[in-house]
Amino acid sequence: MRKAMKVEACLQEERAANYAEHFKNRALFKELPPDQQRKYQDAASNIPTPTLDKYGHDTYSTQDWMEIMEEAIHHKIITPRLINPWYTSDEGWEILQNLWKNLPEACG
Repeated sequence: MRKAMKVEACLQEERAANYAEHFKNRALFKELPPDQQRKYQDAASNIPTPTLDKYGHDTYSTQDWMEIMEEAIHHKIITPRLINPWYTSDEGWEILQNLWKNLPEACG
């Protein structure tokens, strides 16, 4: 029982940290000037929308990150972590919210 409670607590802490990171990235994107936002949106349109792992972290593979970096270079983007459909559109943000709501219970 104690071990399950510890696992649940660790999972919830990790999820909280990851959600804070997603929220921060979305806010950073929204603070960009419109011309910069367009660059990120164009780059993100060439990147697959990730899913979430049980910790609430994106599931981008090493290959996906290589593609993200190529897009960043092509579009002269200095913050590649914002090249994510979740952050670059309201629809993408809604996808993230729905994925988040459907994360499995840690002990269930």
